[in-house]
Amino acid sequence: VNASAPGIFGVSKTASGVTVSVETISCKWKPSMLIAAIGIRGASDGTRNVEARMHLNKGAISKYRLLGFDPARGSGGSVIPHKVPKNESTVVLVEMQPAGKSSGFGRIGLAVGDAEKATAILDLPPPGAGGSSSGGSLAILMAGFSEWLSGSEGAPDPVLLDAMLREARAKNPHASGPQAEALALVADTLAFARRNH
Repeated sequence: VNASAPGIFGVSKTASGVTVSVETISCKWKPSMLIAAIGIRGASDGTRNVEARMHLNKGAISKYRLLGFDPARGSGGSVIPHKVPKNESTVVLVEMQPAGKSSGFGRIGLAVGDAEKATAILDLPPPGAGGSSSGGSLAILMAGFSEWLSGSEGAPDPVLLDAMLREARAKNPHASGPQAEALALVADTLAFARRNH
C-alpha cells in the first residue's frame, strides 16, 4: 500500500509542514466493516520526527485491527513514532467494526518535532464525507488485493477485486510511476488467476 497509494486522502491538516489525512471507506469485501485510510506526508523542506496517535470511541467502534495484524479490542491510543523523510508518504489502513453509530468514530492526533511540537488533530469522518479520493480507491484496492493474496478469511474474491480495479483506474486515469505499476500488478495477477483457475 505504501508504495502505491499517494498518501493524501479526503480530509487533511498540516503541522510544521507535515500533512496528516484520513478517509473512512466502507469495506467492499466485509460490508459490516469500515476502513480508515490514514496518510502522513513529509514536509517539503526536510525530515521531521512525527508521532501519530489514534483514539477510537469505544461507543462507536467495537473492535479494530491494522490490516495485516491480529485484531485488537478496545480503544487504546497507540503511539507510532516515525521519522518522515522530505516529501515521502506513509499509509496505515485500520479495519474497524462499527458499534451502531454512524459518526464520532474517533480522532487522529499528529505531533511533529522534538522539543516544541506542532500538532494537528483530525476527526475520523463518516464514510463518503468529502467524497472518495483517488488515493482512497487505490489504497482499498491494494488492501483487498493483499488480503486475497494472503488467503485471509473473508478476503475479496477475484470478481470483486476486478470491480475494485476498474473503480481505482477510473479514479486514477493518469496514474504513473508506482501507482500505475500497482494497477498493472493487480490486473496481471487477476488475469493469471483467471487463466489458471
